[in-house]
Amino acid sequence: MTSRNSLLFLLLLLLVASALSARAYPTLYGDSGLVLIPTADVQPFTQFDIADDYTRFSSLGQSTTALPLRLDYGIARGAELFASYAPTTNVGFAEMGAGMKVFLLNENFDKHIPAISFGARFNHYQDTSSFDVVNGYLVASGTLFRYRNLEPDSCRVRGHLGVEYLRFNDSGITSFVNAFVGLSYEGNNGVTVALDYLPRLRSNGILFRESSIGGVVRFPLSDDFTLQFGTTRPYSRGENAFFAGVDYHYGKESQTPDRAPTILY
Repeated sequence: MTSRNSLLFLLLLLLVASALSARAYPTLYGDSGLVLIPTADVQPFTQFDIADDYTRFSSLGQSTTALPLRLDYGIARGAELFASYAPTTNVGFAEMGAGMKVFLLNENFDKHIPAISFGARFNHYQDTSSFDVVNGYLVASGTLFRYRNLEPDSCRVRGHLGVEYLRFNDSGITSFVNAFVGLSYEGNNGVTVALDYLPRLRSNGILFRESSIGGVVRFPLSDDFTLQFGTTRPYSRGENAFFAGVDYHYGKESQTPDRAPTILY
């Protein structure tokens, strides 16, 4: 998908979301968030999401079909464990990983204080070579605009800003510290539209990660299932690619009222 087509597709996502009127959802890495970046949201205690997607991207000069499978589980109040596995049609590429995210601070809309969480990921990749990536991050999610105060009539726009540390172990260790950013609209019927951005990582003439701009629309099919579709650069490889998938959520809002810090008002 060319850059021009990607931009047109992202605009289409915004139009679709405005015509439809949010629930935590795993990123392609498994933690609750947008497309590639996490948010301060944390899976409620004892609840979990299982998500699977279909996408295609270029690996080793070949077109690869991937089916990223993720599990995100609320292991304690304010803490989630997650895992990811991406089987592909190209044996030259594979990804698997796991991590944890912990909720640190509740959002206070009136005082303009965002919600804050800390997380860590470990991912193993098989591409031109086998290498590992360790990722730690601090992310803040805050409401920029809110219409009405209580669900199911409320909707809001949130901004997400974080800083991450990455250590690549690929025939030597290279480390980076950089920021990431995202924006999400959460409608009053469970529909979410989101955009996120990850910067390029380069050191000593070696490209470790391409920059990525992603967009996604998510809408509920039922109380338990949510459908998503969008575009991103999966695992920072190739050009922007279309992806689509479905998420199964176990657990009801009424069973965990302490989910309120990041989801309800």
